[in-house]
Amino acid sequence: MRAVGHAVATVVSLLAVMTFFCQVSIIMPVAAAEHDAMLAESSVTTALTLGASPVSVTLKPPAAATAGLNKRLLALGGTDQVYLLLQGLQANAPVDASYDVYLNLPVGHAPARGDSYYIGNFNFFDSESGRRSAVFNVTDRLRSLAGADALGEQPTVTIVPSGHPDAAATPTIARVLLVTAPR
Repeated sequence: MRAVGHAVATVVSLLAVMTFFCQVSIIMPVAAAEHDAMLAESSVTTALTLGASPVSVTLKPPAAATAGLNKRLLALGGTDQVYLLLQGLQANAPVDASYDVYLNLPVGHAPARGDSYYIGNFNFFDSESGRRSAVFNVTDRLRSLAGADALGEQPTVTIVPSGHPDAAATPTIARVLLVTAPR
């Protein structure tokens, strides 16, 4: 019995380490982001389907926005943070790959983890329920771009497979959002 308890503890510890090191993003409940201020959201109304090729989505301001994205970013309080939220991650089967996320990656630019467009990496581990999200803190990057007037009012998010995803998995993302939250 003691060996089984030790084995379970080892597996739980291993999963915690894998989540920390293999996933740059922070996983949080979907409901937590619903109370934050939305700066922009994906322009598509259906789930974003990922595969073996890069996929880009344009983020547009909410209909109620009275100022452009750059002005709203510059008006944020000093401790407010901006997060890129990939909401509703879901797959039919193990994906067998992770995905890299880039902000405003220029068309024709080869994506690389070391360049300034790279935001982070996420995976679809334990995403069958669709209740999982990936969150990236993009505060410094967005403020820098907005300050240089290089962000644009409708930034793009590009998601690039890292590895060879299983075609049968059909990984999807329900929504892509930029939200603010106090630190």
